[in-house]
Amino acid sequence: WKSWVEIVIKSASWNGVIYVQNFNMLLDVVLPIGCALISGGLTVLGVLLTIKHENKKNKETIRLSNKPIFYRIDPQQEFDSKSAHYFQFNFNSEKDGTEIEGIFKNTDNSILILDRVISNGKEYYPSFGKVVDKNITFYLYVYLDENINSDDEIIIIVKDVLNNEYKYKIEFEMIKDRNIACISNIIEIK
Repeated sequence: WKSWVEIVIKSASWNGVIYVQNFNMLLDVVLPIGCALISGGLTVLGVLLTIKHENKKNKETIRLSNKPIFYRIDPQQEFDSKSAHYFQFNFNSEKDGTEIEGIFKNTDNSILILDRVISNGKEYYPSFGKVVDKNITFYLYVYLDENINSDDEIIIIVKDVLNNEYKYKIEFEMIKDRNIACISNIIEIK
């Protein structure tokens, strides 16, 4: 090790002569300080990466604990229809389009905020309210300005109390000879 350092120092000097005191100073002072700075810098970098990872993990934990969880109720299933709330999108539509309807229940995980429904690029917003409290059954009615078919993509966007957005694709079945579609399933889109 000493011979390698000595060769490097000799090749870097002006006249190729290195005094012993300069070589000892290099080994006793400069080299340890350089190593300390490098190892200190790597330690600080490691601490910063750990803090960043923990913050990201904590944000995700908070997001998941506030994520609204709701599910579809089959209309033939027994539920408390008297206490169910109604939420309507584009209720005052004057166009003859398609009505999409479904029954849902919000769990006790978090408050659910119905933000908007997107059908073929057009957005529809709630007409009379959009906050669904915990453990509430609700009817969802969306009045579209257009006629749709089973190939069209309908997306509902909900938010949590921290304003995080969640997108769900609505699968539906058209009722024969009517412009009404019943929601058959919802699938979260990542």
